[in-house]
Amino acid sequence: MIDFGIGFLGWLAGTAIPALFGLLLITGVGRRVKAKYLAAFALGIFMWFFVDTISGSADLDVSAGFAGGIDQVAMVALFVLGALFFSSVGGNPFSPDSATGKVTLTIPILVAIAVGVHGLGEGTAFGSTASSTTSTSLLDAFGGLAAGMAYFLHKALEPMMIGDGFTMNASRRTLAILTLAAIGVVTIISITYVADFSRNTTGSLPAGCAKPSGGFLIVASRTGYNDSMAHGAPAKPWPLITVHKGQNVTIVVCNVDLQSHGFQVTHYFDRNIVTLAPGQVLTVPTFVADEAGSYTIYCDIPCSIHVFMQDGLLDVTP
Repeated sequence: MIDFGIGFLGWLAGTAIPALFGLLLITGVGRRVKAKYLAAFALGIFMWFFVDTISGSADLDVSAGFAGGIDQVAMVALFVLGALFFSSVGGNPFSPDSATGKVTLTIPILVAIAVGVHGLGEGTAFGSTASSTTSTSLLDAFGGLAAGMAYFLHKALEPMMIGDGFTMNASRRTLAILTLAAIGVVTIISITYVADFSRNTTGSLPAGCAKPSGGFLIVASRTGYNDSMAHGAPAKPWPLITVHKGQNVTIVVCNVDLQSHGFQVTHYFDRNIVTLAPGQVLTVPTFVADEAGSYTIYCDIPCSIHVFMQDGLLDVTP
């Protein structure tokens, strides 16, 4: 686990410094470049983030797309209502006011909200990882120098998207205060909340979480499946289950983490998305290992330690 003070100060500096750099850069450029070019630049960053996100979700097998359902319909409806609300308050977001020559704050506010929600998710993931990693180095725990540089660039580009809109509506000081406050508060609160909860969780096994007779027990926690993080995942497969062809297989899966996890076994238990809420126990229906081979055990929903829960192995020997 990374010390809370080190993690807090490290992420505070790692977020505030590149954000301020990005704000100063975009406001300086905004004094010399036409607004349409700034808008094109912001759109390009958005598209880059979108492609990166979709590519990452495809790698993690979570790119379900629009699967329908009332929850997704509600999300789209809320977005549309929010956009209409800000437009009604601020006026036409694409036409400058004839009296002042300034455009409305609708677009930068919507961008700021989107970045804020994104920062909330990042903060929870960082806090959870910092509290569960066995490393004592903040930089090493999150991928080393290359990952650190990528995060710096990432945090510099986010406020640039907001700044593209704000440069036409506010002073540099107002821009810096509003954006740094939004990014800093959301990220810091998220990291603090998750790190504190992760330190205080007992990790005790819920009722019914026990190895079945002749079967296998898999515990999903903040360190992966059966502590896969400490067993070399994702470079090495963990957990490992070895059975003989024709053997009955019973698996009990318990979630002792503070976030939801999934569970799948290719070929034998992968027809539906499975979600285990914190404290939930799943008894996988007993199946016959009727085909020899190696089958992947993995989590099928996104979480902060998803990468450490993708390479378990069910080995069915002849």
